Amino acid sequence: MLVLAVVALWSARRDPVIEDIEPVTVDPGNAVTVVGRHFADSGRLEIDGIAIPQEHIRRWTDSMVIFSLDERARSGLLRVQTAFGSSNAVFITNTSDIPDPVDIPPLTIDDLQPGSAAVGTVVRVVGQGFGPRTGVSRLTLRGNGEQHILRGGDRWIVRWTDERIDLVLPPGIGPGSYALEIDAVPTGRTLDVVSPAGRSELGQIQRYTVRQELFAAGISGDARAVFPLPMGLPVQERAQLLRETAQAEPNPADDAVLYRFFPIADVQGTENSQAPVDPQTLDPDEPVTEEGTEPVLLDRIVRVDLSARRTVRFQVSDEIDSRQLLEPVFREGFQDLLVQTDLDDETVADLTALRQTSIDLSDDVVSIARGIHDAVVDRFEPDEGGAADAATALIEGVAAPSVYADVAAALARTAGLPARRHYGVLITDGGQSIPHRWVEFFIPQVGWLPADPALSDGAYGNAVRSVTAFYREGEESETDNSDGTPPVAFGALDNRRITLTIDGLPDVYAYPGGGRISPPRSYAPGRLHVEFPTVSVPAGTSTRWEVPVLSPQFN
Repeated sequence: MLVLAVVALWSARRDPVIEDIEPVTVDPGNAVTVVGRHFADSGRLEIDGIAIPQEHIRRWTDSMVIFSLDERARSGLLRVQTAFGSSNAVFITNTSDIPDPVDIPPLTIDDLQPGSAAVGTVVRVVGQGFGPRTGVSRLTLRGNGEQHILRGGDRWIVRWTDERIDLVLPPGIGPGSYALEIDAVPTGRTLDVVSPAGRSELGQIQRYTVRQELFAAGISGDARAVFPLPMGLPVQERAQLLRETAQAEPNPADDAVLYRFFPIADVQGTENSQAPVDPQTLDPDEPVTEEGTEPVLLDRIVRVDLSARRTVRFQVSDEIDSRQLLEPVFREGFQDLLVQTDLDDETVADLTALRQTSIDLSDDVVSIARGIHDAVVDRFEPDEGGAADAATALIEGVAAPSVYADVAAALARTAGLPARRHYGVLITDGGQSIPHRWVEFFIPQVGWLPADPALSDGAYGNAVRSVTAFYREGEESETDNSDGTPPVAFGALDNRRITLTIDGLPDVYAYPGGGRISPPRSYAPGRLHVEFPTVSVPAGTSTRWEVPVLSPQFN
């Protein structure tokens, strides 16, 4: 019986396997039966990485899943995701994607509204011959010596039929005239992208080396580790790799790399002996040991990048009508950044009540965003040992700095304002790296506007005085902060932060070619995820994750 229990437990931990799909060619709305094994009792169905809504899943067992095909779903590779891994892929065809070979109309655009647009504006393209929305469908904006490709699966493409495409013009496209192409076919029409309703003022640049390290002892040679990379933002350059001590898997994702461990001989004193190991003294080519002792094998990964960060101040020159937030195309384009995650109904109700008493949704969008920032600052007192979750912080009124961003993002979403959190590190005046997160609000016709309510409320105290001085210089309110009160860190960004990951970006644990890292896939600032093939950590294994160390570089 014990053997059977162990076998059953091992089976439950295996990756799901799809054995058959019936039918493989489906009319929208009809049922599809997926037969296989190791589906567990729940999970996620996706086509080309896009999840099938839970309300369309009719039945889920360990060997069968039945779902109805959403009319907006495209043809593509179907996979089953469970808590233990990803299945093989099987192609499924939506019949609405099959063109009529007898009468295929030529590609023409009859109407483009509006003809001039800023980022975040809803644009509608009407015509014929656009073809079905598939994984390879793409709308290209070409001009100013550059091209911007929006693919059929992008969030910015909200609707794609043979006769109509609705999209939200994404940030990152500079002002100018752009020729439209659909699936590489010129349409003869152009879209004028106008300057945003505001301006940004670039300031000082600072370069840092970002050193990320992981040490482990006693693991199997098949273990992997995921390293989030310092991200490139419009005014903050992506890091350049300076040194890498590990074997990287091919085809990394844009914002993370999967590594195999690199065994080295450690200095005396390892994780097993609980003695500290100074990362700066470890050299895989010259292991240091005391006379008469044997070096201990230690699995290690080191990645060192160069990261450039520039200060920036944003100033919005026009009032942005909040009715734009209600446009269905805009809301659907930002649906992932408008839903509440990891919050129970009671907490959402508390946030809604806070929004109703503190924020006027008839104001212009920037005033709404600033009101959200101020409401969070007024609600909490910062304490690094305070509540680490939004629900508790809303009750106690004392919050860890990271919770400020969580509540600000959630509060914005209750107001219909897209919001996302930046997970990364903030550098203190003494050069230490503090795991931190802050928030950005998406302002139509402007783009992403940063805010850090925790810093505005005096989080970290005197440890970041030079950072807060940057915001004090840009503060335009009647208060000059001469009384020692913190500055308002809204609408500006200092050069002392490194972003490692952002809400709403593609899953950093999915890789091109369909590869996906098996769970657990949790990520939190200051902690690196390590994957062991057997899911549970092998006995006798110990690991240490060094928080990314950032050092100023003087060129």
